[in-house]
Amino acid sequence: MAKSALNWKDRRVLIDHPKTKPESMIQAGRQLLDKGYWAEAADFFRKAKDQDGLREILARAVDEGNFFLYCLATQYLGQRPRAGELIRLADQAKAAGFDVYHDQATRLLTQLRQGSPAPDAPDNK
Repeated sequence: MAKSALNWKDRRVLIDHPKTKPESMIQAGRQLLDKGYWAEAADFFRKAKDQDGLREILARAVDEGNFFLYCLATQYLGQRPRAGELIRLADQAKAAGFDVYHDQATRLLTQLRQGSPAPDAPDNK
């Protein structure tokens, strides 16, 4: 399944088929995660309601300074951004040379500290 899990057509069939079992989606998500396809893995974890897989992506996003994946993971988990995570993410992004991600995390952190509401996670059911 590893080969087919990386083929976009097979991934779409697997994730969209109504009879695909959550275990199969989690397995495909893990394989995608191992291959570095984090956003695609997040889609499988979300569909399978695998909170552990989504939390792993969130933690990796913070550690790697990846603001896009952080937002995706918080959205899929239905949680609001957290100041501590944003501080670490901004620091990691700056260290990795991801200036845009650093700026975005810093901006969102400033909004949180000023009491501005964090963006709500859109409904993705």
